[in-house]
Amino acid sequence: SPSIVQKTGPLTPEERVPLEADEYYNEDLLGCTVVDVRLGPIGTVVDVYDLGYQHLLALRGRTGRMVLVPFRKVFVTAVDVAAKVIQVDLPQGWLELYEGS
Repeated sequence: SPSIVQKTGPLTPEERVPLEADEYYNEDLLGCTVVDVRLGPIGTVVDVYDLGYQHLLALRGRTGRMVLVPFRKVFVTAVDVAAKVIQVDLPQGWLELYEGS
């Protein structure tokens, strides 16, 4: 699964050590547009929560509500930090859990 290297605060160039493939800095994920493979853009990353056993991306969803997406390979299919885009493949009905009917 992709992983997040937990760093607090902005990183200086010296602190930004090269990461392994599938590793990302928290601050690089903030502001990314999250695009679902079927639904298109579904929100923007506003926070990253560290639960210990996994990270959650907190998105400001299309309706303005918060949407949580586990940062795991089963959901996150591609991350392009340079383009600020995270591609996801969410189970059908996932957004409806947050957005209501």
